[in-house]
Amino acid sequence: SSLRLRNFVKGIAKKNKIKVQEIVTGGTTDAAAAFEAGLNSIPLCIPVKYTHSQVEMISIVDYHNTLKLLLLISRN
Repeated sequence: SSLRLRNFVKGIAKKNKIKVQEIVTGGTTDAAAAFEAGLNSIPLCIPVKYTHSQVEMISIVDYHNTLKLLLLISRN
C-alpha cells in the first residue's frame, strides 16, 4: 500500500484505539495484484487460526475491530 494510505488508516486506528498488526508472514491477498497494477489499495484482514480447514477460528474482538475500522475509513 502507499505510505499515504497506510498513514491515513493507521491514524484512524490510533485515534479510535483500534490495535493494528502491520506485518503478516506466509500469505498474500488480492491487494498485492491491485497495488502492482498501480491502484492505491490496502488490505484489511482478520487474523485466522487453522486457515483453509473445517475449523477456522477468528477472534470476535478482531472481527468487530476490523469492521469498526472499515466503517471509520469509509466515513473519512
